Amino acid sequence: MTASKLTHRSFRKLVGHMVDGQYRVIESMQVALVFYPRDPFEILMSLSYRVPDCSQHWGPIEWVFAVDLLRDGLHRPAGLGDVQVWPGEGVFLWPDAGVIFVRLSSPDQGAAVISLAAAPIRRFLAEIEEKVPPGTETIEAPDFVCGAW
Repeated sequence: MTASKLTHRSFRKLVGHMVDGQYRVIESMQVALVFYPRDPFEILMSLSYRVPDCSQHWGPIEWVFAVDLLRDGLHRPAGLGDVQVWPGEGVFLWPDAGVIFVRLSSPDQGAAVISLAAAPIRRFLAEIEEKVPPGTETIEAPDFVCGAW
């Protein structure tokens, strides 16, 4: 694997939609997905949107979660904790697999469900896999951790 593949991030900008419990769109937002090869197991998701009836932007709000969670969520419900992902196939108002849903929850901030187009996420994951193929991920432990053993 070349050094440039390991140092250059992957970045994808999307339009997401916050949805209510009936999967109706409440608000559109900008979503950025970022992958750094030096942290090969995680994705950063950054959300920002304009507050209704106001000129202010809200965000960015950033969440970090596992690459595998996003990958698995394209095909079946995935995640048990603060981040859950599932395909839109068969969901009322979203009858095909063209979207996925991401539920983000925080004990002090509540929860939000975001719909995202699945195709750009598949392309983003393919780009990640080209840089760091599954099974080849490695992380470097800081010196103080290695020296402690």
